[in-house]
Amino acid sequence: MGKIIGTAGHVDHGKTELIKALTGIDTDRLSEEKERGLTIDLGFAYIDLEKSGRIGIIDVPGHERFLKNMLAGVGGMDVVILVIAANESVMPQTKEHFQIMRLLGVKDVIIGISKIDTVDEETRFIVKEEVQDLIHNTPYEDSPIVEFSSVTGEGLSQITEVLDERVSKIRERGSKNQFTRLAIDRCFELKGIGTVITGTLLSGSIEEGEEIVILPPGHKTKARQIQEHNVRKNKVLAGERVAINLPGIEKRMVERGNIISKEGQLSQTDRLLVLIEPVKETGDIKDLTRVRIYLGSGEYLGRLELIGKRKVSSDKKFISFLVLEEKIIALRKDKFILRMYSPMKLLGGGLILDAFPKIKRRFSQDALKEVEKLIDASDGDTLLFYLHGSHLPGENLRKRMQLPPAEFKSICDILLKDGSIVILGDEIFSSNALEAIKKDIIERVDRFHKKNPLKKGLDKEGLRTALDIERNIFDLLLSSMVEIKVEKNYVKLSHFTPQFDEETSKRKKRILASLKKNPFKPDKLEEDDLIRNLVGEGEIVKIKENMYFHRDAVEQGEKLIREAIEKRGPLGVSEIKDLLKTTRKYIIPFLEYLDRIKFTVRKGDLRDLWEREI
Repeated sequence: MGKIIGTAGHVDHGKTELIKALTGIDTDRLSEEKERGLTIDLGFAYIDLEKSGRIGIIDVPGHERFLKNMLAGVGGMDVVILVIAANESVMPQTKEHFQIMRLLGVKDVIIGISKIDTVDEETRFIVKEEVQDLIHNTPYEDSPIVEFSSVTGEGLSQITEVLDERVSKIRERGSKNQFTRLAIDRCFELKGIGTVITGTLLSGSIEEGEEIVILPPGHKTKARQIQEHNVRKNKVLAGERVAINLPGIEKRMVERGNIISKEGQLSQTDRLLVLIEPVKETGDIKDLTRVRIYLGSGEYLGRLELIGKRKVSSDKKFISFLVLEEKIIALRKDKFILRMYSPMKLLGGGLILDAFPKIKRRFSQDALKEVEKLIDASDGDTLLFYLHGSHLPGENLRKRMQLPPAEFKSICDILLKDGSIVILGDEIFSSNALEAIKKDIIERVDRFHKKNPLKKGLDKEGLRTALDIERNIFDLLLSSMVEIKVEKNYVKLSHFTPQFDEETSKRKKRILASLKKNPFKPDKLEEDDLIRNLVGEGEIVKIKENMYFHRDAVEQGEKLIREAIEKRGPLGVSEIKDLLKTTRKYIIPFLEYLDRIKFTVRKGDLRDLWEREI
């Protein structure tokens, strides 16, 4: 089962001794730790529980100087045993570790009062009261309190029973249809094997032989060999403690805090929109305060860019940008811890609202009100927020929401059903945005018709460019609008017909009558809106600049030329000129037009029918 137990508590309160008593494993692996009797870095073990099976354990250091090592491990824990020594009771690091657990949203806590063999009953009673004061009015106020001694063994069986009961009720992390994300907390080399990393698989799964990538550096490799608690496995799932042999990777290429994932699943970022819950002892927090960020198993540096304010107090939550000094892997809904850059005191905890924020005017009160909508937003609400009353390519939106395709699709399906969004091709529109765009198109085309009553319609490409919509999406949009009709490269209102005033109508009649009277010797015509309209409607045909034939003349000319060529074979210019009773001034442009439309084909000085040629 993919669940992790962890320890927390003040230095020398018996965390490591408890794990050794429960599992037989000494998690102090460094020689310095054994010499000093002090846990410096993360330690790892496992325990076999009756209901829950084999569960991983992470032992964290208690000394304040090694808090960053503690933070590298606590983020992946499901149940934490907060160890408090009966001979010292609640101490500064007890309180700090407890705050960190609360800020990170650790699912469950068990309070273990250790070293009960060193104190009397009255002291034990007082310590329990102090513990209850610590957890009062917190999410953990009903946490079980178990007294024990790692020396005499008293209470150890009860701790095991409580652990099994609490762990068995923890919901397992998602593996199916989830991004793969393993937070590396240790990297070492083994002779004859190569580089090995360990970490907690936060989501997804990894199979032996599968191609993986180390982020942010981007090193590609394979999971050559996988172990969980010293047992080789073909596949590991979310929530499990994992060791992976990485071929082709040197130890120097990997750092604590790096992420193991799969190609194309996760993107780097260095700017986050976050909700921060400060600890009350922090005092006022100023804009551009430099901070240390603890996310996953990594420690990073960055600055707070406040939104809507230059300074905030520490008595309530606030929204801010978090600008990092390096690219990292961070996901929406991730929780993290902040410490001041110097002195390194706890500032608070945070929740990522957006890993790729787009807001620019950060000191605007309107911007602050806008981003506050994300605080308790559902995935559907977040999607609509990212659309911002407009439209985006579906894949771009999915990547910004950092969701696997199946999960993203299910959210879209719900929003489609309730009418919040409309999908055209690969583009996702908020319903309001789509209606606004349609209204805009109708108004633009209507204005064009009123200003240009003789023109067939608005240039389609010009309209698309003005609206900034991809060509294929624009075509789908226009085809969905009953109010709009597209003809060739023009967009018009469906009911529109060119409107002629009395003088223009008279001129139209004169032009058509003249072209009919002199079918192959037409008068010169200057191009204007009326002429373009007559061409668009197919009543006249443009032969060349300022030369137009009536459509009947074109049809008659084609008929006469076809019959003559079929009877006599290819014809010369002079023969066709005589056939149509015209002059070279008109027949040469007309024959060039017929060549362009592939009615005729030129063979030297002769013309043949195109269809005879093919």
